[in-house]
Amino acid sequence: MVKALSILDTPEEVEAQRVFREDFSNSIKSFNQKYQAHYSAIYKERRNVNREQKINEFFGKDSSFLQDVIKMQLLSQQLEDFIVYSDKELALAKETISTTFMQDYLVEINKQTKAKIEGNKSKDGYNVHEIEKSEGDELFDAMLEKFKGKVVYIDFWATWCGPCKSGIKKIVPLKEEMANEDVVFLYVTNQTSPEGTWKNAIANIKGEHYRVSTDEWNYLAQKFNISGIPHYTLVDRKGNVVKPKLRHMDNNSLKKELMEEINK
Repeated sequence: MVKALSILDTPEEVEAQRVFREDFSNSIKSFNQKYQAHYSAIYKERRNVNREQKINEFFGKDSSFLQDVIKMQLLSQQLEDFIVYSDKELALAKETISTTFMQDYLVEINKQTKAKIEGNKSKDGYNVHEIEKSEGDELFDAMLEKFKGKVVYIDFWATWCGPCKSGIKKIVPLKEEMANEDVVFLYVTNQTSPEGTWKNAIANIKGEHYRVSTDEWNYLAQKFNISGIPHYTLVDRKGNVVKPKLRHMDNNSLKKELMEEINK
């Protein structure tokens, strides 16, 4: 593998690739946007086939109970992201599992996920905001304009981030406890959170929400030195950033931090 990865293109090939990307950058970007779902699916399928081959080689057989457990973990991942299987996809997925009760379980959790998606349509307590065309500091000011006069706790997160989702769940009791205080819980994610997944996820996250563009996220990441997520930021009543990188803390400590700003 190291040998294969060490093979470098010739200077002529590198230059040709650079010129191609430069001359056709708009076309490449348009193509990627249009067919992202398709090539993502192709990549995922190739990855899964390669993974299954390696697992089978390790066990020395094509199927076993433990192999079915591993497959179920992989198959259930997309349901956690609120991406349900069609009848045809579900039938094909079941064929990869030899354990009967796991086949039945996959059908059941697919059904439950469909019900959750339908139920999310009637939920409230969260607000989605759009950003007007702004750049630089104007972007962040525009995002916070409607929250002036309140302390804002900003959570930079993504739907695929386990620690992010764990942290969001952890402060649910705190948000309920502070429901009548002048504090806003603002959640910001980017395009790596699939729109459908994001819409279903935030139906269960009370607060204010933005899903920003890649360029907007890059600006915010640079402004707040975001090297990883979750990343928390605290803004005072006047819209001033008082803690660009708020440390992780338990609910009692976080409440104390928020109340100190509220009472200023």
